[in-house]
Amino acid sequence: MGTPRDAATRPSRLGPKGRRFKSDRPDALDEACTGYDRAVKLYVCWGTWRSPTPLVGGGNPHPCGRAHEALQEAGHDPDVVRSYGWRVLPGVFNMTSGRRKVKELTGQLEVPVLVTDDEEVIVGTCEIVAWAASNPA
Repeated sequence: MGTPRDAATRPSRLGPKGRRFKSDRPDALDEACTGYDRAVKLYVCWGTWRSPTPLVGGGNPHPCGRAHEALQEAGHDPDVVRSYGWRVLPGVFNMTSGRRKVKELTGQLEVPVLVTDDEEVIVGTCEIVAWAASNPA
């Protein structure tokens, strides 16, 4: 291993066409993310579709999709965490990292779950839809 060098003596890391890598510009991430609301995190099962899930749901829109759509309509761009699994399966089949985080936050494995920028945890589709309506971005 070499000795550490300060920024003044470190050779410049240039990418293709002589451009600096983004890691050389700490402000690049701030510039790139301006205008994005990634402060809310939405835990969902497999996706954010709205059509009814085959075999279950009784023709109702998919709960995770309803929650996601409500957040988007309120102007939020949530960080979507796909937690996989299925609520009707035994817990041993629902121990993905996303479902484990949901259980840590709520004590249960069911999604959707919203974590707001204030670290408030909101559980359930109807509750997330209500929160989105009363908290536009």
